[in-house]
Amino acid sequence: YKANNAYMQQDFGAAEKQYVKILERNPYDPLSNYNLGTTLYKQNKFVEARNHFERSVKNSFDNNHLEKSLFNLGNSCMQLAD
Repeated sequence: YKANNAYMQQDFGAAEKQYVKILERNPYDPLSNYNLGTTLYKQNKFVEARNHFERSVKNSFDNNHLEKSLFNLGNSCMQLAD
Protein backbone atom coordinates (compact mmCIF):
# COMPACT_ATOMS: atom_id res chain seq x y z
CA TYR A 1 0.00 0.00 0.00
CA LYS A 2 2.76 2.46 0.92
CA ALA A 3 4.63 1.76 -2.30
CA ASN A 4 1.59 2.26 -4.53
CA ASN A 5 0.59 5.40 -2.64
CA ALA A 6 4.07 6.91 -3.04
CA TYR A 7 4.03 6.03 -6.75
CA MET A 8 0.63 7.68 -7.23
CA GLN A 9 1.99 10.81 -5.56
CA GLN A 10 4.96 10.66 -7.95
CA ASP A 11 7.38 10.19 -5.06
CA PHE A 12 9.35 7.63 -7.03
CA GLY A 13 12.28 7.48 -4.60
CA ALA A 14 9.98 6.51 -1.71
CA ALA A 15 8.09 4.07 -3.93
CA GLU A 16 11.36 2.44 -4.97
CA LYS A 17 12.36 1.88 -1.34
CA GLN A 18 9.00 0.31 -0.53
CA TYR A 19 9.02 -1.99 -3.57
CA VAL A 20 12.55 -3.12 -2.68
CA LYS A 21 11.29 -4.07 0.78
CA ILE A 22 8.45 -6.05 -0.76
CA LEU A 23 10.84 -7.87 -3.08
CA GLU A 24 13.13 -8.80 -0.19
CA ARG A 25 10.35 -11.14 0.97
CA ASN A 26 9.46 -12.46 -2.49
CA PRO A 27 12.12 -11.57 -5.09
CA TYR A 28 10.34 -13.26 -8.00
CA ASP A 29 6.89 -11.73 -7.58
CA PRO A 30 6.06 -10.57 -11.11
CA LEU A 31 3.78 -7.70 -10.11
CA SER A 32 6.23 -6.23 -7.60
CA ASN A 33 9.07 -6.53 -10.12
CA TYR A 34 6.91 -4.81 -12.72
CA ASN A 35 6.02 -2.02 -10.28
CA LEU A 36 9.64 -1.53 -9.24
CA GLY A 37 10.69 -1.53 -12.90
CA THR A 38 8.16 1.17 -13.66
CA THR A 39 9.32 3.22 -10.69
CA LEU A 40 12.96 2.91 -11.77
CA TYR A 41 12.05 3.79 -15.37
CA LYS A 42 10.39 7.00 -14.15
CA GLN A 43 13.72 7.89 -12.51
CA ASN A 44 15.68 7.20 -15.73
CA LYS A 45 17.33 4.14 -14.15
CA PHE A 46 16.91 2.12 -17.31
CA VAL A 47 19.38 -0.70 -16.61
CA GLU A 48 17.78 -1.47 -13.27
CA ALA A 49 14.29 -1.11 -14.75
CA ARG A 50 15.17 -3.54 -17.54
CA ASN A 51 16.35 -6.12 -15.00
CA HIS A 52 13.08 -5.97 -13.09
CA PHE A 53 10.96 -6.09 -16.24
CA GLU A 54 12.93 -9.17 -17.34
CA ARG A 55 12.25 -10.85 -14.00
CA SER A 56 8.59 -9.90 -14.31
CA VAL A 57 8.40 -11.43 -17.80
CA LYS A 58 10.03 -14.67 -16.64
CA ASN A 59 7.56 -15.06 -13.78
CA SER A 60 4.40 -13.65 -15.36
CA PHE A 61 1.17 -15.38 -14.54
CA ASP A 62 -1.22 -14.02 -17.18
CA ASN A 63 -1.10 -12.63 -20.71
CA ASN A 64 -2.18 -9.10 -19.77
CA HIS A 65 0.61 -8.78 -17.24
CA LEU A 66 3.09 -10.38 -19.65
CA GLU A 67 2.21 -7.90 -22.40
CA LYS A 68 2.71 -4.90 -20.12
CA SER A 69 6.03 -6.26 -18.88
CA LEU A 70 7.28 -6.96 -22.41
CA PHE A 71 6.22 -3.50 -23.58
CA ASN A 72 8.10 -1.78 -20.76
CA LEU A 73 11.08 -4.09 -21.20
CA GLY A 74 11.22 -2.97 -24.83
CA ASN A 75 11.03 0.69 -23.83
CA SER A 76 13.88 0.22 -21.36
CA CYS A 77 16.02 -1.46 -24.01
CA MET A 78 15.21 1.35 -26.45
CA GLN A 79 16.37 3.96 -23.91
CA LEU A 80 19.61 2.02 -23.54
CA ALA A 81 20.00 1.60 -27.33
CA ASP A 82 20.09 -2.13 -26.65
